Amino acid sequence: MKALLVMSVTLLGLIFGACMPPAGMGLKFDPVVPDRAAFDLTCPREQLTASALGDWRVQGVSGCGKRATYVWIDGMWLDNSESSHGVALSAAYSEQVFAEEQARREEEAAAERAKKVREEEEARQAEAAAAAGL
Repeated sequence: MKALLVMSVTLLGLIFGACMPPAGMGLKFDPVVPDRAAFDLTCPREQLTASALGDWRVQGVSGCGKRATYVWIDGMWLDNSESSHGVALSAAYSEQVFAEEQARREEEAAAERAKKVREEEEARQAEAAAAAGL
């Protein structure tokens, strides 16, 4: 019973931990975003202003007459402004396709294992029937 409780608490921690913002970020903007934006916008970091847009997964950065929106996808910040919107969507779509393909392979493997177990059981039943003289 104690092991079940420990396992349940651990599982809940993993589930809720996956939904949390990156370590040290809290619910404010991530300081990594302006560093990345300085490169993307070719603008010195000192001239950039960053802010959270909605929840922690969307960050806005502006400066040097430019601005960009970054979204947290799969453990990294991706520029989601109009010029690179396709990149973020492509990354998210690729992850979805990969997950679907992996799930399909796992289902096929499970079906193959079930078929093998069925065949082995049928073979045992046939051997038992032959041994009984039926």
